[in-house]
Amino acid sequence: MTRTKKASKHLVMGRNGSDKNESNELLSQNVPSTVKVNILKRCFYDPVHKRKVLHSVWIAVIFISLGMAFGQSGPTLLDLQIITKTDLEASSFFLTATSVGYLAGSVLCGVIYDRVNKNLFLLSGVIGLGLFSIATPYCFNFIAMIFIRAIVGIFIGVVDAAGNAEQMRVWGNEGHELMQMLHFCFAIGGVLSPLYSEPFLAHKEIRNTTLENVANLTDQTTIPSELKPETTDIQYAYIITGIFCIVSGIPWLIIYVQDKLGTSKIVIKADGAVTQRNVPLPILLYMIFMLSVMYLLYCCAEVSFSSFLMTFLVEEFDESKSKGAHVTAVFWALFAASRFFMIFISQVLSAVQLLYISCILMVITSVCFTISAAFASIDAIVAFTALLGLSISAIFPAGFSWTESQLMRVTSRISACILVSSSIGGMISPLILSNMMERIDNMWFCYLMVIEIVLMCIVFIILFVSAKFFINKRYIFENDIVTNGDAKPSEGFAKV
Repeated sequence: MTRTKKASKHLVMGRNGSDKNESNELLSQNVPSTVKVNILKRCFYDPVHKRKVLHSVWIAVIFISLGMAFGQSGPTLLDLQIITKTDLEASSFFLTATSVGYLAGSVLCGVIYDRVNKNLFLLSGVIGLGLFSIATPYCFNFIAMIFIRAIVGIFIGVVDAAGNAEQMRVWGNEGHELMQMLHFCFAIGGVLSPLYSEPFLAHKEIRNTTLENVANLTDQTTIPSELKPETTDIQYAYIITGIFCIVSGIPWLIIYVQDKLGTSKIVIKADGAVTQRNVPLPILLYMIFMLSVMYLLYCCAEVSFSSFLMTFLVEEFDESKSKGAHVTAVFWALFAASRFFMIFISQVLSAVQLLYISCILMVITSVCFTISAAFASIDAIVAFTALLGLSISAIFPAGFSWTESQLMRVTSRISACILVSSSIGGMISPLILSNMMERIDNMWFCYLMVIEIVLMCIVFIILFVSAKFFINKRYIFENDIVTNGDAKPSEGFAKV
C-alpha cells in the first residue's frame, strides 16, 4: 500500500514536472514556430498548394487595378477641378468622399464577407470599381462628383478588405511573402496610373495680356499670364482604369462558375496552426485600438503625400503638371520596387524588424524632404520622394503579418477595423491639409507629413513594447487545431 502511494506520488510529480516543462516551453515561445517552405517549389508536387498560390495571383491582379484606381486620384485632382470648376479647397472633398466611401466599403465587407460567396463578392466589387471609375470624369456637377467618388471609395474599400481577408483565409500564419507580393502589385498599379494619365492631363495655357503702364508711360507692356484651361481629356485615363478593373475580375468569374458547376474539387484554406489565444476583452480592444491608430496615421501620411504631391509642386514651385505627374510616378515606382524586394527580404527579416527599419527611414526621409522643400531644391525633393517611397512601402503588409503572428488573428472583422481606421485617416487628412495649404502656406504639406509619421512611430513603439513585455508573456499562443470541439474561451476572455 505504501509503495503504491509512493509510486502514485512519484508519477504525479513526474507528470506535473512534464506539464511545467511544456508550459515553460510555450511561455518561452511567444509565437508558434513555423517551418520555412519554398512556396514556388512546392507548387510542382502539391496541387492544393498550387491552387492556393494561383488564388493569391488572382488577388494580386485585382490589387493592381486597386492601385490604379487609388493612384489616379492625386495626378488627376487638378483636372477634376477643371471639370467641376472648383478650387483646391473644394476639390479636396473629392478625396474625402473617396475615403468616406472606403470606410463604408470596409465596414460592409467586415459585416457580410463571411456570409456571402467570397468569389462573387470580389467579382462584384472589382466590376463595380471599374464601371464607376469610367463614370467619374463625366460628372460635371460638384455634388455629382462627390457622390461618384464616394461610390468608387465604397468599391475600393470592399475589394481591399475582401482581398486582404481572403489572403489571410487561404494562408493563415503562412505566406508572408505572398502578402508582400499583393501589396507590391498594388504599388505597381500606383506606378502605372500617373504614367498613362499624364498624356491626357490638361496643359497650362498662355495668353497675352496687355497692361497699360499706370505710371503715365506711353508704351505698353505685353506679359504672359497663366490661365486654367477649360477642357481636359482625362476621361480616357479613367476608361483605361475601368477596363483593367473589369478584366481583372474575369478569373473570379471563372472560379465562381467552376465552383457552381462542381468542376473544381480542391478546397483551399489555411493549413496547420493558426495563431490564436484567449485574452481579456479590454486587452483585445486595446490592441485593436492601438493598431487602428497606427494605420490611421500611416494612411494620413501616405494618402496626403501621394495625392497632394503634384499639387504641392505645381502650386509652390510653379512646376508643370507633367513634371508633377513624373515625380508622383517616381514615388510609386520606388514604392513598388521596395515592395518587390520585400517579398525576398521578408524571408530573412521578421515583420517587426521590417516595421522598425521602415519607421526609422520614414522619419529621416520626411525631415530631409521638408528641409529640401524649404530651400526649394527640386532635385533633392525628387530624391527624397523616391526614398520616402522606399521606406513607407513595407508598413501596410508587414503590419498585417506582425498582427497575425504576435497580436491576434486577422479575421475579416479585424481586417475591416484596420481598413476603416485607414479610411478615416485618408478622409480627414486631405481636408486638414488642403485647408492649411490654401489658407496658411503650401509648406504645411511637409510639416503635417512629418507630424503624422512621428506620431505613427510612437504608437507602434508603445504597442510593440506592451505586446512583447506584457501581453505575449502573460497570454500564450496556442494552435488552432481543436481535437475536441468543446473548447471554449474562459468567461470574460476573447479568443483572438
